[in-house]
Amino acid sequence: CNKFAAIQEQKTTVTITIGSSGMGTYCSEYDLDFSGVSGIRAYIASGFNPSEGTAFIMNVEEVPANTGIMVKGTPGTYTIPVKETDMYYKNMFKGTLVSMTVPAIEDGCQNYVLRSGDSGVKFYKSYGGSTLGANKAYLQIPTSVLGAREYINFEEDDVTGIVGPDYITQEHNGEYYNLNGQRVTSPKRGIYIKNGKKIIIR
Repeated sequence: CNKFAAIQEQKTTVTITIGSSGMGTYCSEYDLDFSGVSGIRAYIASGFNPSEGTAFIMNVEEVPANTGIMVKGTPGTYTIPVKETDMYYKNMFKGTLVSMTVPAIEDGCQNYVLRSGDSGVKFYKSYGGSTLGANKAYLQIPTSVLGAREYINFEEDDVTGIVGPDYITQEHNGEYYNLNGQRVTSPKRGIYIKNGKKIIIR
């Protein structure tokens, strides 16, 4: 008799659709590489300014599997290559591969979901009934630094006034590397990696 073997084709790309707002969230089970794709940018949540209620988002090109990200760009559908990466970010976005109800509080953090509301497209507080589709992400802010915030603004990362996680890549002999893993011989103001730890030069 004939025997059949199920062969799963290796996935080489994923598609991400950005709606009319020009932004959204995403999470993939695969490592992704945004570096060669025009019109769309990927961001992690790199910190939070408690006095302003602002989350800082930082552009990244290599995104490890299961990493929650925010995407911004021209509305449309984009094809993103699957490419293995050894980058690792501690990140205030939490991704999900399946649809879920987002709890209000989780792991000592207040959860926020990106949506359109009375104050525009922002991250709005979840009260435990917010639903999120598969392959999406939500924002987590520690309750210890949050204060009373119904929504969270977001802007490009800066290095002042930030409460946030470290960024870690593989260790490199004490030299400075930027967050894309490129060695920097004369670091200026910004965030770098040295011996696997985040270094802020002001």
